[in-house]
Amino acid sequence: MKFLLGKKEYRSDPRTLSLLRYVLSDVRAPSRFDFDRHRWAFPLRPWGNEIWQDCVIAAHANQLLRFGRLGQNMTLRLSDKDVVEQYKRLSGAKLPGDKRDKGLVVLDSLRDWQQQGWPLPLKKAVNNFKIAAYGEIEPNDPKQLRLACYVLHGVQIGFSLPLAAQRMSRDGLWDYRGETGREWKPGGWGGQLTYAKAYNERGVELLSWGRALWASNRFIEHYADEAWGIVNSLEDWRSQQSLDVELLAQHVWRATGEISKGGDKGN
Repeated sequence: MKFLLGKKEYRSDPRTLSLLRYVLSDVRAPSRFDFDRHRWAFPLRPWGNEIWQDCVIAAHANQLLRFGRLGQNMTLRLSDKDVVEQYKRLSGAKLPGDKRDKGLVVLDSLRDWQQQGWPLPLKKAVNNFKIAAYGEIEPNDPKQLRLACYVLHGVQIGFSLPLAAQRMSRDGLWDYRGETGREWKPGGWGGQLTYAKAYNERGVELLSWGRALWASNRFIEHYADEAWGIVNSLEDWRSQQSLDVELLAQHVWRATGEISKGGDKGN
């Protein structure tokens, strides 16, 4: 299997929310967490990332499936074609490897998901799935990443990967122990966005290329260059139990000019 990448260089915007500031003060993350535990197995697919440089949309797809379980109590009918079509719309690519198949900026894709949504079939109709809010998480702080993963049903972590990660990807473990040299230079391989749905004291479990990978805290601290949290819905009771949704809604309005409730309501 080919391990294609697809995360363009990190881009910031001063209007972007710092999402963990809205977490209620009494919320504490457990020492370990796995969103998938005690749930029926989720589809584990590459979402086209073995053919296209669509890792950004693939990471979104892994989280969208879990949002679907929360909002719909069902597994969304998400296919590789759905993911690739979303990627093609945002990138302008027509064929794998063409001049526009160069990946995406994570910030741009999240802004589009919030504003334009992601149309998917649901019960003989097409629903446009939008997210309510997104914001940055400190990528090199394991404590923040664990809290975000617990509160937000997962977190999206972007990496500037070294060449050594190619070999480690086949073994399913990304680790760093202070190695030096060309093979360990950040960005030597390229950028990849992953979805983290579980963690323990030593690291996080990432989904990418249709497989589960573990990244150690040391690897994350050295190679993660961006991290994002997503709020699916401001009306979801889970969000209301852990977030100051009123304050978050006010700040979303200031940043976008509208209140985005998100969730599973189609347009």
